[in-house]
Amino acid sequence: MLYEEFDALLPKERREANRPNGGLLPRHVRDEIEKMNSWVYDTINNGACRAGFATTQEAYEDAVKKLFTSLNRVEGILSKSEEPYLFGKYITDADIRLYPTIARFDVAYYTLFMCNVWMIKEHYPGIQKWFQRLYWDESEETRGAFWKSTNFNAVSEACSSEIGHESNMLMGGQIKKGYGATPRRQFVPLGPAVEAPQTRCARCGLIAISCFKCAR
Repeated sequence: MLYEEFDALLPKERREANRPNGGLLPRHVRDEIEKMNSWVYDTINNGACRAGFATTQEAYEDAVKKLFTSLNRVEGILSKSEEPYLFGKYITDADIRLYPTIARFDVAYYTLFMCNVWMIKEHYPGIQKWFQRLYWDESEETRGAFWKSTNFNAVSEACSSEIGHESNMLMGGQIKKGYGATPRRQFVPLGPAVEAPQTRCARCGLIAISCFKCAR
């Protein structure tokens, strides 16, 4: 990634060093951002793809478990912070690197790659709020770059058809391309996680979702 290399060609106010908080990779938190980028890439960005293109049940399960462990970790960071982004008030490189996977997650990775333990919009409120804030941002800092570069229909179509990645795979006598070549049907999915919380009737105390005794 190039951050400051072309600053000399830009107006002073557009240069990384002169942007609020020091730009996308501020020197005072650079080490922390790069550490986060490392585990986010390994277990979330690439983790979703490793789950989708796994060739064994064991590899699939390993990737999915690590993926959701890291999503839980991101959720913890965002839910405990009063700031809007991963490293505070301003968007950094960490936000940009995480965004594409979250944008694709519910519409593609949850189903196609069987990363289906939880959906982002239903079980990760901190990540969902962070994602929506980035997606709809039209400030001078982004000028709508996130929503302009996100096409949910294209993601869904690419992931459910034979369009996508450059790799090809022969399946059932037909050439499947990219996402369409994922061997997902060979594996037992880990999710979705099922919750059946106990609910007590307010009148008789019977444990039931709908108390038929009191309804009569």
